[in-house]
Amino acid sequence: MPKSLERFSIVVDSNEFHHGNTWIFPGFNISVKSLLKYGCDYAVRGQLGQIAVERKSYNDYVRCLGKGWDAFQKQLDKLQTNKHYAVIIEANIDDPIYSGSRMIHDAVVSQTARVISRGVPAVFAGSRTKATLMCIKFMQSAIRRIQDGDVY
Repeated sequence: MPKSLERFSIVVDSNEFHHGNTWIFPGFNISVKSLLKYGCDYAVRGQLGQIAVERKSYNDYVRCLGKGWDAFQKQLDKLQTNKHYAVIIEANIDDPIYSGSRMIHDAVVSQTARVISRGVPAVFAGSRTKATLMCIKFMQSAIRRIQDGDVY
């Protein structure tokens, strides 16, 4: 793997970082910056506006699909201003919904379909560890596509 893909720096949104919600990226340089205008939690240093990942715990994702839908749509609009973007959920779609929610699994599936129909990849990574790895691999692939001049 080219060095540029092995050693890129990850930018963590300052809000995520200060609330302790960030993923751990061993072996990667981390910087902290407000990514609010990019609609994401993680980006690649030197590629702001190009590569963006929004991280969601399952409970947060369910909230966004329910009572937070209007705000989440605005966030997705910002996310889509990036060239390469994804929402990575650290859960499985069939995981239990927290008891404080009025959402049911069918609603989560329906709302996820609405997210995808907007052109936003919503990836259920299974676990926090797998979601972190998915984020790294997504960013590496996006960098490779940019370096290769690929357009999609």
